[in-house]
This record gives sequence, C-alpha cells and structure tokens, in this order.
Amino acid sequence: MSQNTLRLNTLFKLYLDNSISAEDYKELLELLDVSTISQSLSSELRELWTQSSHGPIGLPPKVWDDRLNFLLQQMDAGPNAAAPIEKISKWYRVRWAAAILLILLSSGTYYLLKKPEPSLSTNAVTKNNVVAKDRRPGGNKAVLTLADGTSIVLDSSANGTIASQGNTKVIKLNTGELAYNSAGNVGKETLFNTLSTPRGGQYQLRLPDGTMVWLNSASSLRYPTVFKGAERKVEITGEAYFEVAKNPARPFKVKINLSSGEGGEVEVLGTHFNIKAFEDEAMVRTTLLEGSVKVNYSAGTTTIKPGQQLQYSNTGQPRIINNADVEEAIAWKEGRFYFEDADIGYVMRQIARWYNIEVEYKSAIDKHFDGVISKNVSVSKVLQMLEMTGEVKFKIEGDRVVVIP
Repeated sequence: MSQNTLRLNTLFKLYLDNSISAEDYKELLELLDVSTISQSLSSELRELWTQSSHGPIGLPPKVWDDRLNFLLQQMDAGPNAAAPIEKISKWYRVRWAAAILLILLSSGTYYLLKKPEPSLSTNAVTKNNVVAKDRRPGGNKAVLTLADGTSIVLDSSANGTIASQGNTKVIKLNTGELAYNSAGNVGKETLFNTLSTPRGGQYQLRLPDGTMVWLNSASSLRYPTVFKGAERKVEITGEAYFEVAKNPARPFKVKINLSSGEGGEVEVLGTHFNIKAFEDEAMVRTTLLEGSVKVNYSAGTTTIKPGQQLQYSNTGQPRIINNADVEEAIAWKEGRFYFEDADIGYVMRQIARWYNIEVEYKSAIDKHFDGVISKNVSVSKVLQMLEMTGEVKFKIEGDRVVVIP
C-alpha cells in the first residue's frame, strides 16, 4: 500500500470520527484530488464508509451512499481530466461534497468554523462581516386563528389549554405540538380553525381525528375543530406533511389552495404523504411515502403509489416521477435542506423562507447544486457552503442576500 493510501486512510478515519483538524482536512482534500489514487483505495474507503454508515446522527443509508459514490466518482475521474479547467471544477465539487458530509457528521455545525482555515476566510460572506448581520435559523412559530377570529401567537403562549371552542379544548403540548380534545355533545355548528406559519417558522399539529400534520414555513392549514359527516376535509397553502389516521369509512381529503384555483385535491384513506404547493414554485408536488392517494386536479385524476411523486401545474401536462427521492421531499421536516440538481432559484427560495430574507440576483446564474445542509445553523454558514462550490458568492445587506456569479 502506498504512502498516499496509508495517509488517506488515516485522514478519512479522522474525518468520519469528526476529529480532523483544519490542516488535516485540507490535506485530505488534496489527496482526494491527486491522479495517482489506486482502485484499491476505493474499496478500502467503501469499507470504512460501511463501518461508519450508522454514524453519530443516524443518517439514512441512501444519503451516506450517495455522498460516498459522489466522492468516488471524482476520484475515478482524476486521471482523465482533459484540461486544467476541468480539474479546477472537480476540486470545487469534491470540496462541496466533503463540506456537506462534514456538516452532517457534526450534527448541524460546520467543524471548520471552530478551527478557521485562512484560505476559507476570504469569501464574500466573511468579508462583509456576516457575524454582525447574520440570521438565525427558523423555529417553532405559528399563529392559531380561532373560529371567532381570535388570533393566538403559539410561540409566545404558555403550554396547556390555550382556548375552548364549544366542548373542544385546544392544547399546546410541551413538545411544541398543538392538539384538540373534544368531549360530550359537539354541537350542530362546524367551527373552523386556521394554523399559519410565517417565513422562518414551522409547526406540528394533531388534528381532532388523530391525524398528524407538519406545517412548513409560509404555510397554512384550515380544518374543523371536530370532524363530522362522511368525510374529513382540510385546506392547505404552502407545504405540509401528513400522517393520516386510518378510517376507511371516512376518507381524508386535502384541498390545495392556490390563487390560480388550480391546486386540486388529494383524497386518502390512511397514508403518509407530502404536498408542496407554494405560489412561487412552478409545480404542485405530491409525494407518497405510504398507502395510496388519489389526486384530483384540472387535467383529470391520478392515483399514485408509494415512492411516486405527482407533479402538475395549471399549464402543461402532469407527470408521475417513479422512484421519487422521498428523502428530498421530506428533508424540510427532518431539519435539512436537500438539493438534487437544483437551480439557484430553487435553492434560494428554500433558504429565503426558512431565514425570512429577501433575495436579489446581480445577474442570471445558470448553475445547479447537489447536497444536504442542516437547517439548524445560521444563514451565513449555509451561504458559506454554497460559496465553496466556486459557482456563486453572497453579500448580506440587512434582510437581503445578494447573489453574485
């Protein structure tokens, strides 16, 4: 085994253990970039990776495998680099993948920021004194609007019973979850509540039938305080993940509200699924994890199966994505940004909602990104990760982030 191979194995173990120094990390990246790495190294790294696949934060195996395969592809391409510019591009891609992995391994913090490396301190984010202008990540923030129009700010209200509507009590649990408890005669009138999250907020709700709903930033859910009749029906804007309580006799329906009126409706019996329907996104996306759903929209009706995603808009033909990346669809719920061949506009829209910022582009940027980044860090750290691709730079100006090619 060559000295390079021995050294790389040592550094890689330190890397997986999250005990690598800034200097050793730089050396690791340099060794990954050399053109003399043998094929045997790939198998050894795979073995190390397999041994660490259930790391400190228990990431899904697919995420680990995708990241490892990406690194190995860059290594394999080393001897075939046709021109210096390809080699430079490859270097940035390796740094991007490694930086993402480092974030994941350190449970939401960027290790190199604890031990700064001089070569990383000259990016645009750091130059503009981002520490003084930084934005903290979003959190559990929502407003509950009762049937009589009363609004309750949940993030500042105490735990326990926060409202009573007829014989139904609204309870804020110490887990940060909203729940409903009905007793006795529910009355003839149907009362509706609306849970709304601001930009930079999210919330979790247990509906009166036991259905669990996770609401993403800049979203809302309208629902009855007690489900009556032959069906259970709610309305959403933005994005929500549902784990529907099974009741074959009373189907569960989700109406998707868009200003165009083309949101459609999802009908289920008992299932887990995610609906993404923001006004500033081109498509409505329904991703099914478990069970079966039927989606009714202006172009017709489509039934999807677990692992499929239905995409449609008020223009163009709908399409079903088989073997959809469900981890990407629900990454927001698990506290992560997950980008797979995502253009800069899509990336920045996710960031803007979570950090409640505005985005300005100095010029058009035709770049795509892959990676997973924790949502539990400040916006400057997320932007630093994107800058490490070498494709973009950022400048923070108050509540605005300027994107620079």
